[in-house]
Amino acid sequence: MEMIDRERRRLLTGTAGGLILLGTALGLPGAAAGGNAGPPLGGSLSDFTLIDPPRPVPQASFLDANQQPVTMEQFKGRVVLLNFWATWCGPCREEMPSIDRLQAQLGGADFTVLALSLDEGGITPVRHFYQQLGIQHLDIYLDQPNALPMALKVPALPTTLVIDRAGQIVGTMVGPAVWDSPESLALMHYFLEKDAPAGQPAGSTTSAT
Repeated sequence: MEMIDRERRRLLTGTAGGLILLGTALGLPGAAAGGNAGPPLGGSLSDFTLIDPPRPVPQASFLDANQQPVTMEQFKGRVVLLNFWATWCGPCREEMPSIDRLQAQLGGADFTVLALSLDEGGITPVRHFYQQLGIQHLDIYLDQPNALPMALKVPALPTTLVIDRAGQIVGTMVGPAVWDSPESLALMHYFLEKDAPAGQPAGSTTSAT
C-alpha cells in the first residue's frame, strides 16, 4: 500500500501510457476503441476503450465495509462498473459525484458500481470523504492489500473497468469521466441489454446500496 500512496502518487499522472500498461496487463494487443463494436463513445468517454475479446477479471480479494473478504465472483450476474480511486486523488474527487449518481440511477439486481478505495488509512478517511462529497449510494470497499490493482497493473487513478455479467472485462478507461452522462448511460444500457437473460427485461432503477 505504501507503494500506491507514495510511488504511484508520483507515477499516476498520464492516461495514454496508462492505457498501454493496462492493455498489456490484460493481454490486449487489439483492444478496440469504439468503432462498430458498441455505442458511440463521445463526450467524457472519448478515451474509453472497448476490450475485444473480453478478458476475465482476476479473483484477488478485497474488503467490504465490515472488513469481510470479497471477490469479483460475488458480482457475477450483474454488469459492474469497477472504479479504482483514493481520497488523495484529485481527479477521483472530480468524478465521484457522477459515479454516485450513476449508482442511484441504475443500481440494482442487474447493475452495480463497485468503488474500490486504495487508501491505506482504512475505512475512516473513506467515510469522511463520502460525507464531505455527499456520497449516498455507494457501498465502501477497500483494497488495502492492493491485490486486485496489482493483478491488473492499474497504472493511474482513477481507472475504471466495465465488467459484464459473466465476469469479463469489456472496457476500460484511465482518467476521470462524467459517469451519469448520456453517453455513459448509453454504454451501460448497451451491456445490460447485450447480456440480459432471455425473456427478462434488462436494467433496474432500484438503488442497491
